[in-house]
Amino acid sequence: MQNWTISIIKLELKFDWKISRNTSRFKENFIIKVEDTEFGNFGHGEVAFNIRYNESKEKVLDGFTFFCDLFGKKNPFNHNGLKWLDETSELCHSLKMGINQAFVNLKIKQSKNSNIACYLGVSVPQSLQTSFSIPIIDKNEVSKFLIDNNLSKKPFLKLKINGSESISLLNQLLKHYNGKIRIDANEGFHSANEVLFFLDSIKDLSRIEFIEQPLSSLKNIEMKKIKGKCDVPFIADESITSNENIASLAEFFDGVNIKLMKSGTLNNATSQLKTAKDNNLKTMLGCMIETSLGISFAYALGENVDYIDLDGFLLLKNDPFNLLTELDGRISLI
Repeated sequence: MQNWTISIIKLELKFDWKISRNTSRFKENFIIKVEDTEFGNFGHGEVAFNIRYNESKEKVLDGFTFFCDLFGKKNPFNHNGLKWLDETSELCHSLKMGINQAFVNLKIKQSKNSNIACYLGVSVPQSLQTSFSIPIIDKNEVSKFLIDNNLSKKPFLKLKINGSESISLLNQLLKHYNGKIRIDANEGFHSANEVLFFLDSIKDLSRIEFIEQPLSSLKNIEMKKIKGKCDVPFIADESITSNENIASLAEFFDGVNIKLMKSGTLNNATSQLKTAKDNNLKTMLGCMIETSLGISFAYALGENVDYIDLDGFLLLKNDPFNLLTELDGRISLI
């Protein structure tokens, strides 16, 4: 017998989180708990829903009610493993991932000699080098932001931008920081010409590692006008809508950002990573603003990934789970 419950948590951020489409000071996620009522073991999973993908509190809660009504106290994965969760369209992707994580954590506790990586059949990374994200800020605040957040020695920073409006912000960061910079536009550019103008305005393009999702996912075809026009790779994020469309993105992008909350299940995430590799796309593991609970699952998949962007828990004032630690840009399991 299993008992499934869901609760909401409010996560305070260290600073205002401004990207091209919105600004927030806190994030609300859900925590799912499944308990084996016979033996007392339990597992937790995280749901980091995102309004960009038409997810909401209401959709998560309605989906969880549907899930519980369907299975009641029964183990929903007794007969077909996680196949049902992979295939159902009744639940939003972040909720599916939270259910998947909770179930896996329960199975790990029941086995007592396992961890996430062992369960998934992959090698446990000793540590992973991640970027640290900077929101859109005033260009005059760059130096202070770097000092206040102890970022000068980080090997990679990821800057959120709002299209060509952020040229001066990026150049200020290049002036005050010596490492590599990753750019995340969050669909903030309006046209391919605007992207090319932005690239021409960067004072030191050699220090830009990649640009993530410059144009709207509705303008994938326009990416053809800029792909290969410079040495900077273009990484797809919002353009990823399913396992099936990743192969087609190789025509427009150089790589893909796989986020578990968008993949829906761990099976789908590993499938997406494999599809990307099979199509000669660079791979990146990203995250939403999540606690170390959710990010620990992405961490387990990070051994053979080209770029790691798993800093969501580092943006929080307090991480309630403390499953990961960070030192000089490297994260590892506690």
